[in-house]
Amino acid sequence: IYRHVWLVSTSPVHFVPWGVYVPSEVIGPITNTAKGQTATKALVHIYAEIMNEGTDKLNLQLTSTIKTSSGTQVGTVTTNNVITSEGTVMMAQNITLASSVSLWSAESPTLYSVTTLLFDAASGTLLDDVTTSIGVRKITVDVNNGLFINDQPVKL
Repeated sequence: IYRHVWLVSTSPVHFVPWGVYVPSEVIGPITNTAKGQTATKALVHIYAEIMNEGTDKLNLQLTSTIKTSSGTQVGTVTTNNVITSEGTVMMAQNITLASSVSLWSAESPTLYSVTTLLFDAASGTLLDDVTTSIGVRKITVDVNNGLFINDQPVKL
């Protein structure tokens, strides 16, 4: 073997590899500040694909928490669903970030971390967890004017 290899051990019910996707969208107006750009509101979507390789139907609880780079919690959501034996299920969640959302840009690459936890709803046992880093930004492509990130033109 000529490259790094990881052996990942999971429970029979787990996130599909690379199965947690976390896009975001800026909703409110964008303001320039001394520390970068902020928005009054943003919406973060969490999509988690879960696989059950076991033989039992299971009630699931999915909890997602968003934290700033300094560790301050800015949002959390919990949803429930059922997964059949030897089946897969896609769970979706939304978290609204309000009041001065720091935006990602090349000049100020602000990141948030989204921790997604999968529990057996009946026993409370943690089955799997994934942490995803995200940058909240608004990207616009215009045929005549080019690429814009957070309403600022970007030269390619």
